[in-house]
Amino acid sequence: MKCNNSNNSGSGTSSPLTSPSSPTPPSTAGTTTFPIPVAPPPPPPPPPPPPVAPLSPPSKDVPTAPPPVNGTDRGALLNSIKGFKKGGLKKAVTNDHSAPRIS
Repeated sequence: MKCNNSNNSGSGTSSPLTSPSSPTPPSTAGTTTFPIPVAPPPPPPPPPPPPVAPLSPPSKDVPTAPPPVNGTDRGALLNSIKGFKKGGLKKAVTNDHSAPRIS
């Protein structure tokens, strides 16, 4: 069995290989020419930067600095804490439903 791996047309004669991307320059008689090096194309430009978000006032979710503390408000808060009496609270009733259900 004969296996033919050549790229010729089968006419029995071979033709020189040509490259479509680099044509052979015409030769001049009596001089030796070297192929002129071709610089590769420049790389593509970088993508544009993402758009800048406009500056907006801080949202209500972002905590802001507390107002300056004055002596009157602070004193009232401390007196309220000191005057707290546990007996003034009523008993809370909690229904615990966290136990697994057994059927």
